[in-house]
Amino acid sequence: MVQRSKQYDYSANKKLNNYVRLKYQNQLSNGALHVYLLAMPYLEEKQSGFCQQVTANYDELGQATCRDYSGMKNPLLELKGVLCEVVIGKPIKGGKKATVIRRYNLQELKEKKLQSKIIDKSPAHAQTLAKILESRSFIYGDNLTYKPYWDASKTGRVVSHKPNVQGDSKNDRAERLRHGLLKGQFLFDLDIKQAEPSIIQQVLKYKFPSDPYQMLADVSEFDRKEAKQKINMLAYAISAVKIVRYWSLEAQEMFLPYAKQLDKYKAKLWESWKPKGKQRRFIDTLGGSRVYADRGQRNNKGKILNWHIQGTVADIINTASLEIIQREQAEGWKFLFPEHDSIYVVGKNQHQEKLKQVIISKAKDLNLDLSVGVQSYVVGKTQ
Repeated sequence: MVQRSKQYDYSANKKLNNYVRLKYQNQLSNGALHVYLLAMPYLEEKQSGFCQQVTANYDELGQATCRDYSGMKNPLLELKGVLCEVVIGKPIKGGKKATVIRRYNLQELKEKKLQSKIIDKSPAHAQTLAKILESRSFIYGDNLTYKPYWDASKTGRVVSHKPNVQGDSKNDRAERLRHGLLKGQFLFDLDIKQAEPSIIQQVLKYKFPSDPYQMLADVSEFDRKEAKQKINMLAYAISAVKIVRYWSLEAQEMFLPYAKQLDKYKAKLWESWKPKGKQRRFIDTLGGSRVYADRGQRNNKGKILNWHIQGTVADIINTASLEIIQREQAEGWKFLFPEHDSIYVVGKNQHQEKLKQVIISKAKDLNLDLSVGVQSYVVGKTQ
C-alpha cells in the first residue's frame, strides 16, 4: 500500500497552479493542463511531496485526471521542458516501467532556471546497450529486418517490446533465429548456469554438500522442479527462516543454516543502504550499478536482495554484450541481443570458446566464478 506524504504544501501548490493558469492557459492544451493541475498535485500528495518526482503509468495518470486518456503521451510531451521534467517510460513485460514526472517549482519557472532533478534509474551500460540495439535489426523467421524496441529496466536488464522477442519460448526463438544463418554459421545461446543462485551462494560464502534441489526433493513431497522453485524463493522472501520452518524436520536441518545466512545478508544490505532524510532507498550491485526504489513504494529486505543480485547479473551480461559488439568487426561474429542471463550471437565454430570467455571474464572482474553453458544451432538442427 502506498503511503501518503504526511506534509503536503497546499499553499505552495495553490500559488504555483494560479501562476500556471495565468501564464500558460492559452499555450497548452486542455489535456496537458488537466494532467498538470489535477493529476500532478494528487500524485505528489500520494507519493512524494510538493514538486517532487512522481512515477505513474498512463492508466494512473488518466484516473488522476478523472478522464480516459488513451492518448496520454501528447499532453506529457507538451509539458516536457515547459512546466515539467518528464521521462516517458515504455511498457516492459514484468518490469512495469512507468513515466516519471517532476513539476518545476515557482522559482524555477519565474527565473527560467529549469533544473534536471529526476534520477535516471537505469545503469549506464544498460542505456548504452539499449541505444545500440535500437539501431540494429536481425532476421527472425520470415522477417528479414526484425527490429524490436529496447529499453533498460532499473536493475539494468535490457528488454524488448513491440515485438517482445524475449517473450517467445526458447525453442521458438532459436528456430526463428536460425533463418538468418548462412552456411558454416552457428547460432550460439550463451547462458550463465544458475546465475542468480550461484551468485547468492558466493556472496554468502555458502556451499551445499551436493545439488540443493535434489537434497530438498529427497526429503520432502516436492519433485525436483518444485524444490528448485522453493529454494530460489528463499532468497527474495522477507524471511527465509520463517519459510523453512514450515518444511519437514529433515529439510529444516538441511536448510536452516542457509536460510539464516540469507536473512543475515538481507539485513546487512537493508541497514547498509538505509536512506537518509528524504532520499530514496537504493542498493548497489557487485558491479557498482545503483538501483533506486520508486518513490512511495513499499520495499522489503527480499526485494532489495533481488535488485542487488539481478542487477549484478545485468552488470555481467551488459558489459559482456558491449565487448562482443566492440569486437564484431575484428572477430567476424554478430551480436544479436541479450535475454536476462544469456546472450545470442551468430558466429563460427571457433568463436564459441572466445565468446564464453568474454562472459566468464566479466564475472571474474566482480570476483565471481560462474559457468557458462553454450547451446549451438545450425540451419535445420541443434548441435
